[in-house]
Amino acid sequence: LSPVCLGSLRRAASINAEYMGEDVDPLKGRRVHVWVLVRAGCRGIERDLYIEATTGRIYETQADNLPYEKIESVWNENNYWVNVQDAHIKEMSLDIKDHSKWEFVFFKMEDKRKEISAESDSIRDKDEMEELLFLPPTWTAPFTVPSDELVRYPGGNVSNMFYRCTVEEYTGRSPTGQGLCLRVSLYDDDERLVLSEIRESYANRQDKLQQRVIFPLEKRVLERYGRGRESGLMAMESREIGNTRVTWFYTGSRIDGLVKREEVIGTQVKEHFFMTDPPATDSTQLCIERTVSFRESTTGPNDDNQVYNVALAGEKEDKKST
Repeated sequence: LSPVCLGSLRRAASINAEYMGEDVDPLKGRRVHVWVLVRAGCRGIERDLYIEATTGRIYETQADNLPYEKIESVWNENNYWVNVQDAHIKEMSLDIKDHSKWEFVFFKMEDKRKEISAESDSIRDKDEMEELLFLPPTWTAPFTVPSDELVRYPGGNVSNMFYRCTVEEYTGRSPTGQGLCLRVSLYDDDERLVLSEIRESYANRQDKLQQRVIFPLEKRVLERYGRGRESGLMAMESREIGNTRVTWFYTGSRIDGLVKREEVIGTQVKEHFFMTDPPATDSTQLCIERTVSFRESTTGPNDDNQVYNVALAGEKEDKKST
């Protein structure tokens, strides 16, 4: 686990103003505080970092805006180390394995017993071992937290309000949230009453939905999907005004070469195809557009009610179904 630092906070800027630049600080070293030290080398961390436990803010160890004055000690689940360096917090070494700068408090009992047994079995060494301070064993039983019960936010989500904007973050694993990770709501007014756009990001969905953008004023919805659907669906835009829908497909994901479909629900369907002509020696690429128009039957159910308009490689040809 990441070590926890015990030290003191430095005087805030507002307090410095009260002292009018004086170096006197009556509470110097008495503002006791704890924060987290993340060592470099683990979890892809390239350099040592401090994490402020009260705010979650991250500071570099050499940053000029460090709110900390000094480190008295550091501990984790293995041991407790006392700082013996007389240096500024930005100049001190954080290598707790360097015993000239950090003095450990506890011995590991098993390691020390093996060391003494290997060196000597004399009574003097055994008496010395009894006087050492060993890390006491924990009195609690080991516990685990199942991943399906581990939530990032209490209640499953957290909401923050900004200027003409609201940001809601979700765990992304809640069954009721349907994989929702982030929702950003944009408003046209300062009071956040006129909602103009909603952006939602999803993860871990079987239908591969990644993003949904809703425009309430325009009554329009745009959805984007990742690769992996059998239909090759890439994006879909629906408009309530005009009752239209436009669908895009990933190029090469369908056998029929369909890349785009434009629909006026119940009235017309226009499909765009992009494919390579197999018989051609030069792999000629064909762009085909097919339009299917629907009209109500006037004489009976067997009457023709479809009209096909096909455009092949720039040439237009009208065909009426028989």
